[in-house]
Amino acid sequence: MARTIQNDVQTQLESRGRSGVILAFLTVTAPNQVEPARIVCEESGNASIHRGKFLSYVLDGETFVGLPWKPARLSDNDDVSRATVSIPQYDRRIAEWFMTMEDIATMKIEYYPSWAWGAPDNDALRLPIGTPVAVYDADYLFVRRASGNSQEVVCDISGYDFSQEPWGFRASQLLTPDLYR
Repeated sequence: MARTIQNDVQTQLESRGRSGVILAFLTVTAPNQVEPARIVCEESGNASIHRGKFLSYVLDGETFVGLPWKPARLSDNDDVSRATVSIPQYDRRIAEWFMTMEDIATMKIEYYPSWAWGAPDNDALRLPIGTPVAVYDADYLFVRRASGNSQEVVCDISGYDFSQEPWGFRASQLLTPDLYR
């Protein structure tokens, strides 16, 4: 599952002296959880603080809570894309959320430039200016293993394995009538 990253974007993501900050947005969805977990941090793993509170960001109408976590970029080779994401235990709810998953959770990681959001309001919430455009995104990732301790939750994630045979059903006129018009 090769990721096409433009050369200038790759240089910007890896540059130490770049202008602006890149924000990493994480969305984790599990079938047995009512709401997805949504967190955001700077690409370096730090969270911005405003008046003693972590900054939260609004993206596509959803609020992402600002927490320091260790974002990961997926491996980009001929094998299945893999990475490890580490989320510090700032709240007991984080571990409980991951440990009560009954099925495989899906994860999405997106990177956006911080200049796409306005100044924070009194509640440490930043609203977008226009429509932010992602400089990198990895969707349809799966949490293969989640483990935790008193300090952090560590998730091993991977993408689809396209070398495996699909399963479930075959395309037939009854199941997929639009294919047979």
